[in-house]
Amino acid sequence: MQQINNSFSKRNALLAPRLIKALKSRKIRAYYCADATEAVEKALSLISPGSTLLEESKSL
Repeated sequence: MQQINNSFSKRNALLAPRLIKALKSRKIRAYYCADATEAVEKALSLISPGSTLLEESKSL
C-alpha cells in the first residue's frame, strides 16, 4: 500500500506544474502542496489577517 501511495505522490508532483500552467493561462491561481499539512498552511497564508470567512447556508 505504501508503494502505491509513493507512486501517486510522485505522479502528482510531476503533473502539478503542467496543470498549474494550464490553470494560470485561464487566469486561475493554482498551487501544489505535497501533503495535507502543507495545503492547510498554504490556504491559511492566502487569507488576509482580519478577513472573515462566510459559512454556507443550507436552506431547504
